[in-house]
Amino acid sequence: MKQDLTPLPSPDPASDDCWRPVRGAGSPLRLFRLSPGGAHVIAQAEQGAVPGTGAIRQLVDRFVEAGALHP
Repeated sequence: MKQDLTPLPSPDPASDDCWRPVRGAGSPLRLFRLSPGGAHVIAQAEQGAVPGTGAIRQLVDRFVEAGALHP
């Protein structure tokens, strides 16, 4: 018996208000669901530019402690 395996459509962030970037990193692997602002902060941290506000520092520290981002 042959089955038709039609792939599901890819999610479209532009049409889905609930879409959040998801990042998998660290050891053991952890998944992080980020707001657009959080994704921007992590992208900046990967480039070595991290603003010094408390909330941003806390987010970056969580990634460092999980082994997902290296200082």
